[in-house]
Amino acid sequence: MLLVPALLWSLVAGIGHGGRRPVEAPHQAPASAGSGVASGSGGAGDEDTSRIATTRVLVGRVVDQEGEPVADARLELAGYRGAGALSLDDGSYRLSMGTGAATELTVSARGFLTKRLSVPWPADGGRQRLDVTLQRAEDIGGVVLDPDGTPAPGARVRCASDDEPERSTRTDDDGLFSFGPEAAGCQAVADTEGYGRSMAVRLRPGPQNVLRLEEGASISGMLVDPYGAPVPSGEVAVESFRPAAGADQSPRGLPRSTLHRLHPSPVLGPSGDFELEKLSAGRYVLAASAPRRPPVLSEPIELEDGEQVRGTRLVLAAGATLSGRVLGAATGQPIADATVGLDLYTFAVVGAIEPAHSGADGRYRLVGVPPGPFSIRTSAPGFVQRIVAGLRTNGRDTLEQDVELEPVGDGATGSTEYEGIGAVLAERSGGVVIDKLIDGGAAQPAGVRAGDVIVRIDGQLAEAFTISQCVQHLRGADGARVVITLRRPGVGELDVLVRRSRIVVP
Repeated sequence: MLLVPALLWSLVAGIGHGGRRPVEAPHQAPASAGSGVASGSGGAGDEDTSRIATTRVLVGRVVDQEGEPVADARLELAGYRGAGALSLDDGSYRLSMGTGAATELTVSARGFLTKRLSVPWPADGGRQRLDVTLQRAEDIGGVVLDPDGTPAPGARVRCASDDEPERSTRTDDDGLFSFGPEAAGCQAVADTEGYGRSMAVRLRPGPQNVLRLEEGASISGMLVDPYGAPVPSGEVAVESFRPAAGADQSPRGLPRSTLHRLHPSPVLGPSGDFELEKLSAGRYVLAASAPRRPPVLSEPIELEDGEQVRGTRLVLAAGATLSGRVLGAATGQPIADATVGLDLYTFAVVGAIEPAHSGADGRYRLVGVPPGPFSIRTSAPGFVQRIVAGLRTNGRDTLEQDVELEPVGDGATGSTEYEGIGAVLAERSGGVVIDKLIDGGAAQPAGVRAGDVIVRIDGQLAEAFTISQCVQHLRGADGARVVITLRRPGVGELDVLVRRSRIVVP
């Protein structure tokens, strides 16, 4: 009958060994059973007396500065793997170890400063009591300043350490940020659009941490014609931006798929010089245009934090002239006052080429069109808008293209008709992707999926294409084929054949 209590005691007290939460308050452990706990034996009577003599048991309570118990505090003896425990709801703990003489105890708890203290073991080992008082940790915060010392609202602050997941927050309207006390000691970096990332700062408890943004990068250069002469009165803007790894693309809350126009820079005077300032690190494609000259895109430009790229030359050639008639599809009659203009050739310099208007005979004349491929959008009151795609000048100075418009029926307004694959594109850091598929379009039944990255279009490498370049190459005549090489997560690259179709968008 006496064996049962001894066995139960060994099992119960053994839960506290190896780092698991002890289930018994330290004052309840009988001194005669202490050796059985450390050895992990099934019964105290089977213990080797030499091991009993050197086994050590540490008990006590963990409390805060007001004497309130601290639950779930982690207690570990230095140099003894697995010799750890968690405090109970009343703050009590029980630690046991085998032979040896560990003299340092580490106590940590969320919201408190970690404490290390020595253990005053008695000469004969055995049981020792040690109560621990933890000091509450301060919240951690600070301010993000721009290079001029002005607070930077909306900046992203990231904080990383070796043994904790990355934390992230944004500054408020006064440029202030805050983390919990557990962020003490982590390396913090701030970044926001228009500036270089700050130097890493190890955060200290309290609100006094300061992160200073570096000067933004810049791109400068000149607009010239094919002979090297300056082109005045043009415009340069950012057509495409892919942020550097870990950089913040959209501090104003724009999704990564949003392609936003940044830093338009009118070219002033006869010199043709331009400069784009306060740029973040990443990959840029610039768009430029001037009156009666078609838009041109730069090669990709990689920028580091604070880097200044100079001497960029954007060559603007004279454009061709596109002319033709705008007719009613049902009647063949000319449509007057129709508007004809370039469609999505760039996103950044929209309206660089003045749209044309048809006369009473339906004729229009659009000056400054690019070599192609390009699209035109035609609209007129009472008719469905029409996008004609896949136009190329093939080196000619003039090109003829008639456009037929369908009348708006059944009171419908605002619809647009075009030929393409039926997909909406978005730009990500890894390239242009299929963002979503349009119902009734050709892409979905052909096997194209949302999330696919566009790698090639009809064999032409497209990984460096902007959205507008992909749009122009994917549009085309109804029934015309296009082979798209896609990169699909978890699958790899695959070729998909799509027959373009007519699409009407409300």
